[in-house]
Amino acid sequence: ALLANGATVRGAVLPDDPGAERVARAGAEIVYGNLRDAGFCREALAGCDAVMHLGAMLLFAKGDDDAALMQDNVAATFNLLHAAATRDPLPARFVFAS
Repeated sequence: ALLANGATVRGAVLPDDPGAERVARAGAEIVYGNLRDAGFCREALAGCDAVMHLGAMLLFAKGDDDAALMQDNVAATFNLLHAAATRDPLPARFVFAS
């Protein structure tokens, strides 16, 4: 809907994401990296006036405290929030869906 309404959309995807090409064909700009990398988060938000964070790792493993799950979901979300909160100017919106 954002692209259809003329918005510029940037998607942060993992380098091996099989859906990246489809997103690029739809008209979104793709930046490759990992949200666990705080520097990547800062670079990915450059020039953005809004952030929609919809990424998550789905892991059905040992338990709720699985280290990979914590890094990919909690630490990565913190990195993205921190990158947005320390930008000048601040993004007008930060939407997070989990």
